[in-house]
Amino acid sequence: MMLPFLGFLLFVLLLLMGFWLLALLLVVLPYWWIGNLLEKKK
Repeated sequence: MMLPFLGFLLFVLLLLMGFWLLALLLVVLPYWWIGNLLEKKK
């Protein structure tokens, strides 16, 4: 049976996708937040 291996592979894939999404959020959100703060100051 290859099922446990496939489940593990899917888990790793989801983990990697989640990690990249988190990294993207951590990069994009501060820029967006700073941009909003600068807009409010004007």
